[in-house]
Amino acid sequence: MKHIWKKVFIWLMVLTLLPVYSASAAGVGILSATDGTNDISTSAEQIPALTAPGAEIVIEGLASPAESEVTVQVRSASEPADVKYVYQQKSDKHGMFSFRFSTEGYEPDTYAVAVNVAGAKQAKMRYFRIAPPQVPEGAHDVFDCFTVNGRPVSFDDSKYAFVEMTAQERDTVPVFDISTVDKTAEVTLTPASAAKIPCAVKVAVSFADGTEKVYSLVLDEEADKRISNLVVADERASDYVIEDNIRLGDSTENASLVYSDRTNVYWRSASSPIFAGATQIKRAKSDAGGFTNDQTTLPNEPNAPKISSRPYYAGAYSGQNGEPYWMSFTVHADATVFMSDGHRQGWPNNDGTWKNDSYYTVTHGGGGASASGKNLYYKKFKAGDTVQIPNYGIPEGWPEDGKQEWDPPAFVVVWDSNGTVEGTDASLAALSYQLDGGERAQLTDFRPDLDHYTLVVGSSTTQITFDAVKSDEAALIAPEDLEPVPLNKAVTEHKIRVVSAGGIVEKTYTVTIKKDLSNLFYGDVNNDGMVSSDDALWILRREVGLATPQGFNWLAADVNGDGEATSDDALWILRYEVGLPLPDKIMIGIQ
Repeated sequence: MKHIWKKVFIWLMVLTLLPVYSASAAGVGILSATDGTNDISTSAEQIPALTAPGAEIVIEGLASPAESEVTVQVRSASEPADVKYVYQQKSDKHGMFSFRFSTEGYEPDTYAVAVNVAGAKQAKMRYFRIAPPQVPEGAHDVFDCFTVNGRPVSFDDSKYAFVEMTAQERDTVPVFDISTVDKTAEVTLTPASAAKIPCAVKVAVSFADGTEKVYSLVLDEEADKRISNLVVADERASDYVIEDNIRLGDSTENASLVYSDRTNVYWRSASSPIFAGATQIKRAKSDAGGFTNDQTTLPNEPNAPKISSRPYYAGAYSGQNGEPYWMSFTVHADATVFMSDGHRQGWPNNDGTWKNDSYYTVTHGGGGASASGKNLYYKKFKAGDTVQIPNYGIPEGWPEDGKQEWDPPAFVVVWDSNGTVEGTDASLAALSYQLDGGERAQLTDFRPDLDHYTLVVGSSTTQITFDAVKSDEAALIAPEDLEPVPLNKAVTEHKIRVVSAGGIVEKTYTVTIKKDLSNLFYGDVNNDGMVSSDDALWILRREVGLATPQGFNWLAADVNGDGEATSDDALWILRYEVGLPLPDKIMIGIQ
């Protein structure tokens, strides 16, 4: 309807101006130019929306003199010599003309449309841009254009993409061309500074309703390397394999095998599936880090090697005391890495940085009863981090002989781009405060991703109390962080620490509260409008611990500017009252 009224208005203007225009010198005007969905632009730099391949461009205009030859030329905006097509048509007796042409077969590019008549000094220009022909899989509802160095990007179901770069592009800064279907959405690249290829980039799309979608992108020369540089310390354990896009869950219908010939699964009690799209590093059941003979998988096998001779259970690859780690690899996107403790012996060689609790467990066989809690360890990593995992070690009480342990370890990487790992959200959705028990106010500039804020309050404010809304209601905030905070200094710093439900992530928000001292009446402690011996007396009473009334302004007592209200300040106030001279640094009255 909007386009119809727009056209009605244009034609009314045309009928009004026709006599004037017909008498003018040779020239051409464009009354409307659309691609069927959007008006095409008057600027090559400010094109409001992409034109779909195959769309029909319609240009209507007015030429002078009437019945003159009108030429429309379509060419690349960056390469004017690259002319796609030339159209010619005579305007009618009123000078009106209309062109229609299809963009079928046009390559992704920005195009210039020049409309002119013979004898005119210059053409009238319009511009449109053809989107890449491919819409990213898994992201077609978010992006209508996503290219790196001119190559289209296609995401998989886990919101992850790998783009193979050429050797010539190594150590260069990638060029992104990204536009979203929702033009109000905001796209953020992390890292924001120019990363050089090879690199991993997180792409976050924030929508007006507060929701966000996150995608992980790896740029490298070789094959898909969401995990790379996998190194296992012992040569007998070099047959670990990387398995992508596995599903973790709470039943056999939606769970992944921990290793090839067992039905152990990762799960969280009383939960829906944790994630699809994770990556697993595993090996065959028959080799627990030293086994080379499938016959040794039977518990009663008499020829099983000693525990100490099997590297995964020995202390040789603990990462401690100069020992190498058992396993290391690089993650090219933010992730949580899980290690299964199939023996439930507490992972003797854990270096203290891997957490565990009963929130995550491993169940044995067919999704049955879970193992007794705390048998799944996890740790957060950022894109580009090297993951270092010590071997299991020998638990106290395990005998050197006669103990048959055949279950090998399995390691699972759950990518942040799949969503947030359950129990890892330590963000706040909002932060508000009360001054001296008054009305509650919101921190107007609050954003969950910013962790430091500054708040300016009146000089007489005595306390502030914060209230926080957690993004995940199950996350925890220390009760003392939400108790009243005394404001007896010019600057007070207060921290609010949030711990995720699973204990994996901790985030601290810091608020610096500054008092506005611009109208502070220095020396007037009791707020009676004067500086007198009464104020000095109140300072002395406070210093020796005697009671003082509520509402006194102790910031005003600090007349020597040393940050405290002491007998020194009282002495300066008494000198002031009897008219003795004061040094320049002493502040009495409004400064």
